[in-house]
Amino acid sequence: MRIIVLVLLIGYLRGCNAKDFEGHKVLSVKTSSDEHLKALSEIRSIKGLGTLDFWTEPRRNKGIVDIRVTPEQEDRLYGFLKDHGMEHTVKIQNLQK
Repeated sequence: MRIIVLVLLIGYLRGCNAKDFEGHKVLSVKTSSDEHLKALSEIRSIKGLGTLDFWTEPRRNKGIVDIRVTPEQEDRLYGFLKDHGMEHTVKIQNLQK
């Protein structure tokens, strides 16, 4: 009986900690200038965008920065990238899958 309760409890606790990444995307952003690096560093303080999850940090010119973006952040981030002339591609369309 104790084993059954323990197994059920472990399963429940694992489910409580599960995070839903449905609709989250990973974008690969091409940096080709110091201005791009500066803009990506400043993006963290833009109101209404929330906290972005940088998978790779902006470090050097002519590099790629991977960023996880939620569905709520997507339009705002796309606008930011367009305004700053930064090319990007969708590396992962739906992180949950």
